Amino acid sequence: AIDLRDLGLLDVRGLDGFYRCHSLRLCGNRLASLEGLPEFPRLEELAVERNGLTRLKGLSHLQELQRLDAGNNHLTDVLDLQKLKKLSQLSLEDNFVDSLDTFAQMHGLIELYLSNNVIEELRSILLLKQLPKLIILDLSGNDLCKATDYRNYTIFHLRRLKVLDGQPVTAAEHQLADEKFSGRVTMEFLEDKLGPSPSCYNFRTVDLSNQGLKELGQLINDNIFPSLRELILDGNPFSDIRNVGPLPKLLVLRMNKTKIDLERGMLADDPISSGIGSMPLLQVLEIGHSGITDIGNFANFPLHNLRILHLPGNDISKVEGLSKFEQLRELVIDKNKVKQFDEKSFEGLKALRELRAEDNGLKSLANLGPLSKLRALYLSLNRIAEMTELERLKTLKNILVVHLSQNPVARKPMYRTQVIASSATVRAIDGKEVTDDERERVEMMLQSDPNNKNPTYIFNEPSQPAVQMSYVMPPVTSMVAELMKDPVGPAPAASSGGRAELGRRASVGVADLERRSDSNRAHSAPRRSSMYEGNNFTSR
Repeated sequence: AIDLRDLGLLDVRGLDGFYRCHSLRLCGNRLASLEGLPEFPRLEELAVERNGLTRLKGLSHLQELQRLDAGNNHLTDVLDLQKLKKLSQLSLEDNFVDSLDTFAQMHGLIELYLSNNVIEELRSILLLKQLPKLIILDLSGNDLCKATDYRNYTIFHLRRLKVLDGQPVTAAEHQLADEKFSGRVTMEFLEDKLGPSPSCYNFRTVDLSNQGLKELGQLINDNIFPSLRELILDGNPFSDIRNVGPLPKLLVLRMNKTKIDLERGMLADDPISSGIGSMPLLQVLEIGHSGITDIGNFANFPLHNLRILHLPGNDISKVEGLSKFEQLRELVIDKNKVKQFDEKSFEGLKALRELRAEDNGLKSLANLGPLSKLRALYLSLNRIAEMTELERLKTLKNILVVHLSQNPVARKPMYRTQVIASSATVRAIDGKEVTDDERERVEMMLQSDPNNKNPTYIFNEPSQPAVQMSYVMPPVTSMVAELMKDPVGPAPAASSGGRAELGRRASVGVADLERRSDSNRAHSAPRRSSMYEGNNFTSR
């Protein structure tokens, strides 16, 4: 160890030859620079406190240095210290350091003392999150310490700290910090998950799923995300989106497995500036498995361009409040508690192409009449038992696909025959295609006894295997690319996607059926490809 304290030294030249020196003390001198400091291949500790240093240039060759004390100088820039890979303890008290940027790259730091400097920005503490070993931090005497909740904020973001500003960090302080800052969308949260805020300008998809968010704050808007098309908030326990927005270009909103309150958490006092009303182009809305019991509040939501609505896995008992959604093409209400459809359940849904209401406990096919353009009906795993209910399919003039498997009626001998007899357009029943030969035999049977509404004649089907096609559910987000091509134009006739899991086994695509249709049957317009097919739309 070499001790040269308080000797009035002006420079560090002339210290050659001390190759075995482990500790060098130059405190209380008149040094203005450390340039010219000779080689100290074994030097581990260096103290240069109470000098006139303005920078620390000249130390980069001290590769074994572990501790540096440089307090009470005039330092503003310590960029040269980034080259000291073994530095673990750094003391820079009473200087003029105004930023934490340099320290973010010093990954070996365990103790950092920066009291009485000129650091002002509280959010700059986030730069220290990159230091995996930092357990002792002293920022006392800096302007940032005057910020509200400075200590809680620092403890929350620097989870490994054991001592802050000379005081131990307690478990109670960790808990308080979590209560104040966890589960909230803040700028720090967004930058941590998505990167620096300028990069958010080009984001078309933002995925904040499963982040434990209880409050969405006021930062998810077109000021920060002006190009946003798809927002994914699945798996968060928030109940309110009234502060979200405006998002004038948003097309897809996913809020599955949340605690959203449809009555008090959707529509803001000023619906144009925030909330669901500030998303005028929204075309896809998913709120599955969120404990919803009443959807009557949908009548108040100005979603005039909504095309796809998914509400599976809730506790809905009545289909209502959807009459204003004149552009709706696909409705999914699987795994709810809908026992019957009322006369006004589907009133106004003249454009609906696909209805999924599997696993609900339905006992009747009544009141499907308003769905004049329906092409796909999925009602498996319900309680429809009477053959007479199948005659209600006659009201669906454009139906192509019917799924009634695992209903009591599907186990009766003449079930399939009755479905074919009730619908001149159906092309697939429970995933099995209706061939021309099969339809001809049913027609011949009915012609032989036109007055028999419940025929008992049983025919043998041909031995050739039935044509079956498997349905493979593509990624849900693939619909977005199609939507963005024509966000307000005509929607596809029906979507073969969706998230309902039931009743999709071996189902025949509607588009395939239309191509196979005889020109004298089912004169429906050619159907566009499903919005769920084609390009994938991926997030950053």
